[in-house]
Amino acid sequence: MAAPTEPLRPPARRRPPRGGASATRHRPPRALIGRRRTRRSRARPGSAPPRRARAGHGAAASPGGRGGPGGARGAPGSSAPGSARGHCPVPGVQGRCGPDPVLAAAAAPSPLAPRAAPLCSLSPELLPGMGPWLWLVAVLAGLLWLRRWHRERQTVPGLSEKFVLITGCDSGFGSLLAWQLDARGLRVLAGCLTEPGAARLRAATSQRLQTVLLDVTSSASIAAATSWVRERVGDRGLWGLVNNAGIAVPTAPNEWLRKDDFVKVLDVNLVGLIEVTLSFLPLVRRAQGRVVNVASVMGRIAFFGGGYCPSKYGVEAFSDSLRLEMRHFGVKVSIIEPGYFKTAITSAESLENCFLSTWEKVSDETKAAYGENYLKGFLAGAKKMHKRCNSNLSLVTDCMEHALTSRYPRARYSAGWDAKLLYIPLSYLPSAIADVILTWSYPKPDQKA
Repeated sequence: MAAPTEPLRPPARRRPPRGGASATRHRPPRALIGRRRTRRSRARPGSAPPRRARAGHGAAASPGGRGGPGGARGAPGSSAPGSARGHCPVPGVQGRCGPDPVLAAAAAPSPLAPRAAPLCSLSPELLPGMGPWLWLVAVLAGLLWLRRWHRERQTVPGLSEKFVLITGCDSGFGSLLAWQLDARGLRVLAGCLTEPGAARLRAATSQRLQTVLLDVTSSASIAAATSWVRERVGDRGLWGLVNNAGIAVPTAPNEWLRKDDFVKVLDVNLVGLIEVTLSFLPLVRRAQGRVVNVASVMGRIAFFGGGYCPSKYGVEAFSDSLRLEMRHFGVKVSIIEPGYFKTAITSAESLENCFLSTWEKVSDETKAAYGENYLKGFLAGAKKMHKRCNSNLSLVTDCMEHALTSRYPRARYSAGWDAKLLYIPLSYLPSAIADVILTWSYPKPDQKA
């Protein structure tokens, strides 16, 4: 019977001597020690710290370490360099220092370290997640547009029994709107400045239309017109008030004008509009009707002098505040913002006469600063602008009609492609950019900075 054999044991590892000649032989050079410390100090933040305790010296052996299973050649399937066999720059002690700290840090980067997004980050896997959101936004936008389209085409019932007062019906927008509403069956009360203008309007419309002489700069004329309208509407009230009367001249560079030139325009376009509105507002509130104020794109952005632009800015502000105050009374206030249209306000002859008469009143010092070429350039620019004016006035009157007859009118109506695509977008740009665009075609004065 054979004697039992003892199990095989791994050979005992020999420690390097701590002193003597052998110690000197195994001591690493100073340069290698410094390099090793440098490598340890350059390890990235968050990387695995080097193992200070080696297997066999009281440290717990890990599965991939020297003393655990698989420690001799690393864990199966491991491809990280330095994981199969320890690395140490000291000759004769290979495998006793554990994995190299620099290689271990490179093999297992810190989860806190930022990672660069690969070029395939916008991979097809992300597109299916974005697609439903894009479709949802498109569907919601389409539904909102359909809702608005449906609401704006609902008209107010009983239009044939409703009274509408329009100011400035001698020509232009007021005359066309009066004819348009009369053809639709509404009871139009047309305010005209002159008797010939009222006669022309009566001849072109039906017997339903009635005219009244109204000067918006005269308080007595406004009071008389208010009493006349009250007699005709009775207890039903006034359904619609359209403040259309307005002027544009005198207009010129601000330095050429005087205070009276500004006051003349403001009295008609702003002060007169406010007085007319306050006089007829009780009748409009009784009918829970509409107030339609004609402003301009020049109430959004101003690029020529005179009282016209300030007056239209004032109309915008007055209409906004009035709309908020009348909300709980059922009265709706709308603003019309036309672009450039061919009316009496934009007549090339009236503008040219205004420029020339204003230039004659300017002092010699101002004339020397601007020069004759500036005047000629200003006149040429006014003629070019008149040629570009839109002659289709129904674009504006259709907005007025919609504001009076729709159950859900808009707060603002922009009429004309120049208003929609040029002036109103310009009003949202930074002032520095808008100034460069608007002054591009300005004439240059003789005396420049």
